Amino acid sequence: MILIFVSLIIGMLVGYVYKQDDVLQQRSDQISLICVYVLLVLMGMSTSQNEEFIQIFTDSGKISILLALFGMLGSIVCTLPVYLFLKKKKKNVWGFLSLYSVSDTTKSDAQDTAPPAPKLELKINSSPPSEKLFKKDFFYPLFCFIVGILLNLYILKINSDSLDNLVLYTLYGLLFFTGIGIGKLNIIDLFRRYHVLIIIIPFLALLGSLLGAVLVNYAFDFSRLRECLSINAGMSYYSISSVINKTYLGDQVGLIALLTNLIRETATMLFCYSLVRIFGPLAPISTGGASTMDTTLPFIRRNTSSEYSLIAFFNGVILTIVVPPLTTFIANF
Repeated sequence: MILIFVSLIIGMLVGYVYKQDDVLQQRSDQISLICVYVLLVLMGMSTSQNEEFIQIFTDSGKISILLALFGMLGSIVCTLPVYLFLKKKKKNVWGFLSLYSVSDTTKSDAQDTAPPAPKLELKINSSPPSEKLFKKDFFYPLFCFIVGILLNLYILKINSDSLDNLVLYTLYGLLFFTGIGIGKLNIIDLFRRYHVLIIIIPFLALLGSLLGAVLVNYAFDFSRLRECLSINAGMSYYSISSVINKTYLGDQVGLIALLTNLIRETATMLFCYSLVRIFGPLAPISTGGASTMDTTLPFIRRNTSSEYSLIAFFNGVILTIVVPPLTTFIANF
C-alpha cells in the first residue's frame, strides 16, 4: 500500500526537477500509455483464471452501469451549487481565472473574461474531437483486456502469484511515470494563482460519486459498500482504479471498476453537449473526473469556454493525484 504513494510522489519529484526536459516528459507519457495497456492485458489474464469468469462478466456489466450512472448523477448534484455561484458572481470570479489557449483564443472568450490574471498556457485542440479518441480511450482498453483473456486461455499459462506480482510492478511503474507528468505542472504555484473554487470542485465531484455508490449499494441491496465506494472513487481513472481494486478486492471487483470508469469516461465524451445544456458547464467536468486533464478535455472545451477548460484541467490534475491513495485506502479499510 505504501509503495503506491511512494511511486507517485517520487515520480512527481522527478517531473518537477526535470520539468524543462521535453524528451523525458514525452517518453514518460509514452511509457505510461504502454503500462496502461500491459496492465489491462494482465487483468484479462487474471480474470480468465477464474472458472466462473463468464458469469462474472454478466454480473459485472449490470453493477457497472448502475455505479457509473449514480456516480455521475451524484457528482453533478454536488457541483451544481458551485456552478450557480459562478454564474451569479461571474465577473468577480473570472477575474481570478484567465486561460490563454495557444491554439484557440476567440473573441467570445475574451469578452467573457475579466482583466488578465497570471497566464497559464494550455494547449487545447480547437478542431472537433476525432474518432481516434474513442478508439484510444474505449475500444483499445477493452481490446487489451480481451487479448489478456485469450492469451491465458489458449497460449500462456502463468500461475496467479506470478501474475499478481507482474500487475503490482507494472502498477508502480505507471504511477511513477504518471507522477512525472504531474510534477512538471508546479501545482502549488498554480493553486496560489487561481481561485479557491478550482480546488473545491473536484472534491465535491468525488463526494457526489461516493454518495452515488452508497445509494446504489443500499437501493439495490448489494451489501458490498466498501467495494462500491472503492470503485466509484476511481473517477474515470480506469487503469489505476481497476488494478488497485483487483489487487485488494479480487478479480470481479477489478473488472467492475474497469467497466464502471470506462463507461463514465465514454459517457462524458458522448453526452458532453447534453450535459452542458441540461446541467451547466460544470456537469461534464464533474462526470469526467480524472480524465478531464487529457482525454475528455477537448470535448469540454468544444462545448463550454476557455474558463471552464481551465477548471477541467485542474479538476483532472487534482483527481489524478487523489484517486490512487484514496482507492487504496478504501479498499484496505
